[in-house]
Amino acid sequence: MVYNKNINLVFVAIMIFLVAGCAKKPVVKPEPVQEPVAVAPQVEISTSVPALTEQEPEDSLMVEEPTLRGKEYLPVPELKTIYFGYDDDKLSKSERSSLSQNAEWLKNNPDMEIIIEGHCDERGTVEYNLALGDRRAKAVRKYLMYLGISGSRIATISYGEEKPVEFGHDETAWSKNRRAEILARQTEE
Repeated sequence: MVYNKNINLVFVAIMIFLVAGCAKKPVVKPEPVQEPVAVAPQVEISTSVPALTEQEPEDSLMVEEPTLRGKEYLPVPELKTIYFGYDDDKLSKSERSSLSQNAEWLKNNPDMEIIIEGHCDERGTVEYNLALGDRRAKAVRKYLMYLGISGSRIATISYGEEKPVEFGHDETAWSKNRRAEILARQTEE
């Protein structure tokens, strides 16, 4: 037993000697790297804004919309508001009849241009309602163009659920908010 004890002590001593006697690697401090300074390229900024065009290749009636600058669009009693069903951008027969009357007024007033505002009820997300309001306004625009009104006289915009005319939370209020309102102004020359 004494023999095993001595062997163990020798073995431990050798291990301590080996571990302590191993050469240590010198610690090298890395030199600080200077980060390059990025210089922004000089870009010429143009103050002119290119005109946006609406592109729907399947529709041959598409014409560039007028700009929204200038005189304010105002409600005209003769131009009827167009109403839509829930989650729909299709024109009913009665609404197409109202649009025919609106088209006649526009034909009799060639110096007027219009903007069609698409609106929705409060149901649905903000993004969805903006897109639905846009589809509603464009459906009205497309039908007026079909009836012979120049697309250059018709602008569209969507307000989604942002401008309700009725603030209730029931079907009566919602049905009044699902609409496309048509406002007019004198054509700028």
